[in-house]
Amino acid sequence: MSSNAFLLCPDSSTAELLAGELARQGVPVERASEFMQGFDRLAQQAFQLIIVDTADSERALLVIHSVRTGTLNARAFVIALAEPGAAGTRNFRESGANMLLFKPLTPERVSTSLENALTAMKHERRLSSRRPLTMTISIGMNGQREMAAEVEDCSAGGMAVRTAEPLAPGGALKLRFHLPNHRELQEASGEVVWKDLSGRFGIRFLDLTEDTRRLLSDCLRPESSGSAPRSG
Repeated sequence: MSSNAFLLCPDSSTAELLAGELARQGVPVERASEFMQGFDRLAQQAFQLIIVDTADSERALLVIHSVRTGTLNARAFVIALAEPGAAGTRNFRESGANMLLFKPLTPERVSTSLENALTAMKHERRLSSRRPLTMTISIGMNGQREMAAEVEDCSAGGMAVRTAEPLAPGGALKLRFHLPNHRELQEASGEVVWKDLSGRFGIRFLDLTEDTRRLLSDCLRPESSGSAPRSG
């Protein structure tokens, strides 16, 4: 089953950015700029991906709640566009949003986040061709102490990680990791661009050397296998 998307977003520039990236990734998208229009459309047709701008938090919560308690779109993947640290962010997750995509949106953030969302959707339908990489990385935040994180999914653009402590959106992260079957320590910088209902955080790579990008691409090929060697 191919994916289709519904975008409920009053802001035209944000909507154009998201719709353009969805189109680039081959996902047809339908947009509504008014909440009542969105309610009506979601009651009429099923969508695999639903994106809701939460600038009007009360109406956004009602939309997400109606999606989760309805019949047509109860299993849709829901992304809430949210301001970092905004009041009520937890309510969007508790109402059923699968992912929070943090503003301000940039083409790079949108590309990585939608790629992760579409991969998660395909994985749930057991159609994912993306190779999971199971490994541990070290994350340094703003010069503070480093913490260990488990990588649960990875692509050339970024990775989904699970941490013992929450990561703040935005801000530069220093990443240090060993790729499977490679003992050389890899380093990169990144930023948190989303988090999902299960407690994972999505990190977009800000810089990768050509060597690291090549090694990562090799690890993501379907024929690659193995686990990360121990260092030291």
